[in-house]
Amino acid sequence: KTHQKVAQSKSILKTAKGTGIGLFIVKNLVQHHKRSIKVESSVGQGSRFIVSLPNNVQSVKSIGSPLTYDNELILTVSNHPKLPYSQLLESDDIETEKHHSILIAEDNEELREFIKELLQDECNIHEASNGKDAFEIACKEIPDVIVSDVLMPLVDGLQFCKQIKQDIHTCHIPFIMLTVLSSEKKHIEGLLKGADDYLTKPFHPDVLRIKIYNTIQTRLHINKQFNTKPAMEPTTMVSNDKDEVFLIKTIDAIKKQMGNPNLKVDLIIQEISMSRSPFFRKIKALTGSTPNDFIRTIRLKQSAQYLLESDMNVSEIAFEVGFFSAKYFRICFKNQFGLSPSEYIKHHSVTQKNNL
Repeated sequence: KTHQKVAQSKSILKTAKGTGIGLFIVKNLVQHHKRSIKVESSVGQGSRFIVSLPNNVQSVKSIGSPLTYDNELILTVSNHPKLPYSQLLESDDIETEKHHSILIAEDNEELREFIKELLQDECNIHEASNGKDAFEIACKEIPDVIVSDVLMPLVDGLQFCKQIKQDIHTCHIPFIMLTVLSSEKKHIEGLLKGADDYLTKPFHPDVLRIKIYNTIQTRLHINKQFNTKPAMEPTTMVSNDKDEVFLIKTIDAIKKQMGNPNLKVDLIIQEISMSRSPFFRKIKALTGSTPNDFIRTIRLKQSAQYLLESDMNVSEIAFEVGFFSAKYFRICFKNQFGLSPSEYIKHHSVTQKNNL
């Protein structure tokens, strides 16, 4: 025997907003117990959702479902055991994720709070309930990752993503789209707007956390590769043309002043016509370095080329790239590449012979 529970929508609920996952959860619960759910709907009249469940509560529990049918259902979902980032780390030299920030753009307050609670132990969280506010926050805070719903008021997620990817200050920020629209057409539309990844509601909490973790770790890995290799290759650090142009212009501005030991960040900012705060944040996001550290990195990369391609000695090269002291230059060079200038020359000589 079955007991039919009938719920009819009322006019007072017409403006109510949901997370978009309620019916999906109900459907899975019902199917798990080998029962049924159906809907009857009339335009302007409302809808009837009819769920057939066992009349005997004990028969429900005997099936062994880990979920409950009482008021603890939401708590069961929201208290899902967290998977700490520390369990995923393979080494101890990776920057802790609390140093990173996430922007959550979601108009449903409950779901936004759920995602916030999911991530706040590892990251600093910024929130917005619509795409318009989210874009303003993104331009001000320059988060490391954006997690955004597709369907939002004022400015929807697709338009918000397009704004992010078209603005030079924010185009580098990875964008993860949340949607209940699982069709390939909608996914393609989001990807064409510049979205880096998609996650369909409802999602497993750890899937979102791992996607964010992997996104941040990929950026850290790219930064490390750029900083330890002598070649200046902006294309290896970026995923779009705007960021590549930004880095090329910045590197060119540094090269113009390479021999100036008093080179200041303000001169670079003036050269590329960008305000100070966005420049600092973008350089940090793309390179993992402060602007001053990035200037030193470019000096050292240029010196590495001089060591292999010119007849200048170490002291001459140090002054050529803007170091007052040859001794300090040697210290910085070894910190950057793991080898002293003389060791660096010998290493590349041996490598070239082995490649012949």
